[in-house]
Amino acid sequence: GSPRTLAFAALGASLVLEVDPGHREARKMLARTGALLFQLLKASSRPDWTWFETVLGYDNPRLPEALLRAGQYSDNEEWIATGIDALRWINQMQISEQGYFRPIGSDGFGRAHDFLPFDQQPLEAWAAIDACSTANEIVPSNEWSQHARLAMAWFHGANDRNISLADVATGTCRDGITRQGVNENRGAESILAYQLGYYGYMRLANINGM
Repeated sequence: GSPRTLAFAALGASLVLEVDPGHREARKMLARTGALLFQLLKASSRPDWTWFETVLGYDNPRLPEALLRAGQYSDNEEWIATGIDALRWINQMQISEQGYFRPIGSDGFGRAHDFLPFDQQPLEAWAAIDACSTANEIVPSNEWSQHARLAMAWFHGANDRNISLADVATGTCRDGITRQGVNENRGAESILAYQLGYYGYMRLANINGM
């Protein structure tokens, strides 16, 4: 019943359907997830909080991305519309006063109707890029490529610390931005987030002629 677990499963199911459109279990997974996320969004939203839960956590953009995929494969325009609303909201929440991409920090995970800026992790920028790419595929708009550009720039120093996390020469990536500075570790998750985020961004850039 975890929304994120279902979202990840639904995104996997959407990839299955790309190669096997008749896969019944994949369609059932997407339909189940779409119905749950739609109901959660309706139940938890308020004028200043267009979200699926009263709290924010990790990989936030994956939730609207999954709702968009569910709407796409279920031909449900209402799911698509609400997924777009939620993605726009979380995108706005992840922009700093200076216009940088600022992902929801892990210090604030679980705080009702609140969020904190640190620690910022590469996984969040990758999720933002992928969600924008999915949104652009379903409801094309320049806003998606613009936000993806900010998320990609976060890796290269357009962030709260003005520090580049990514090392283009080696393809590695530091583990994130903290209240004290930068986390110099270069774990597998961060490296994959940077590399997959890059390819997702380039795919979107090529489509939109950026």
